[in-house]
Amino acid sequence: MLDDYAHLIQVLISLYQSTFDEKWLKLAAKYLEYTLIHFHDESSGLFYYTSDLQAAILIRKFELSDNVIPSSNSVMAHNLFILGMYFERNEWIQHAQAMVHQVAGNFAESGPYFANWARLYLLLANTPFEVAITGENCHEKQRESSATFYPMYYFRAA
Repeated sequence: MLDDYAHLIQVLISLYQSTFDEKWLKLAAKYLEYTLIHFHDESSGLFYYTSDLQAAILIRKFELSDNVIPSSNSVMAHNLFILGMYFERNEWIQHAQAMVHQVAGNFAESGPYFANWARLYLLLANTPFEVAITGENCHEKQRESSATFYPMYYFRAA
């Protein structure tokens, strides 16, 4: 199911942001590419909830509304944006933008059910800063800088 992949990719991104071990970021990109192959609908730009490898499905649906857990499509849009920033893949960033614009009309009347989408909309409107921490003590400096939460920054150790 898409939510399994979406949340796994999200966790792998968080692992990278916590450890700066690039294996997590590379694995996140690998799963993202898998979802683009097996869950993506070319005509809508959204992701089906089920894979094209699953047999005996009469109708493949899209999960768009956020609930207690954010929708799989809103999480995938975030994943596309963040990994697009890290890997400098403009097509992934543009894909995330297109997904948000498809549901943005729902923000005013159904705001609580599109809260995760709205978070991404704000990120797209206010492009986050990337802070590269380099040198011998980059991991120590990263821990120091991570002591304070910066919601509009993505840290990268090099």
